[in-house]
Amino acid sequence: MKLGLLKYWQLLRESLWFVPGLMVILFIAGAYGLVHYDAQTTVEGIKYFPLLFGIGADASRGMLTAIAGSMLTVATLAFAVTLSAFSQISTQYSPRVLRNFMRDEVNQVIMGYFVGVFAYCLAVLGTIRGPDEGKFVPSTAVLAGLFLAMGGVAALVFFIHHIAESLQTGTLVRRIALETIAGINDLFPNHLGEPVADENQTAVAGRLLAAQGSWHPLPATACGYLQRLDADGLLQWARRHRAILRLNFEMGAFVGQGQPLFSVRPEPDAPHARPRGGPRT
Repeated sequence: MKLGLLKYWQLLRESLWFVPGLMVILFIAGAYGLVHYDAQTTVEGIKYFPLLFGIGADASRGMLTAIAGSMLTVATLAFAVTLSAFSQISTQYSPRVLRNFMRDEVNQVIMGYFVGVFAYCLAVLGTIRGPDEGKFVPSTAVLAGLFLAMGGVAALVFFIHHIAESLQTGTLVRRIALETIAGINDLFPNHLGEPVADENQTAVAGRLLAAQGSWHPLPATACGYLQRLDADGLLQWARRHRAILRLNFEMGAFVGQGQPLFSVRPEPDAPHARPRGGPRT
């Protein structure tokens, strides 16, 4: 269960749609919230700030249409050019470069901001009514769209600065090194098990692992690359069944369905019976 959740969380982190999708929902909810506020409030902003709230229905539609189109165009061009540059760099350094770009929180948030403002403008645009339709102009929502467009300019400048830093050789090598170190610590944790001080026990353990008989194979239930192990769960299962587990494949190796991923045998002082309910692979 834990490994399944980690797998899906990793897929979500490395996608360019999860965070932007959440931000689109948030922006649409904010748009209808401001429209509802304009429909229910009795405060007339045009009386105190006529230059900000005095825009008519046609002008509001034109401004929101321009903002929506510009946000989508900027997002498309910026990320298309950036992905092309990262694709070329990934062939020179490492394929991880492109994956790091996709899982970068800054890139995901900026993408979400651009498409969120686009969705916001469309949502507000659909609520504007002209004089012949029962005039209604959500002035607060339209003004918020203008401020969001100004924020999009700042987001574009920051995005260009962030990408320029990400493409530097030192930054690329540093991120790859940190990711590799984190992967090593995750796959080969130092806290798993306890050190054996007795040399005799070490020798006995070595002979048990090298012995060919009494090992029962545990086949893999699916095919794929061995990327992660539930080390704590395997250790608890081995203790509960008083058994010895041996991993037959190296980390990162491809395992076919039905191949013996693990081998298991009972401890020397345990009953020589095959344990039931092997660990899930």
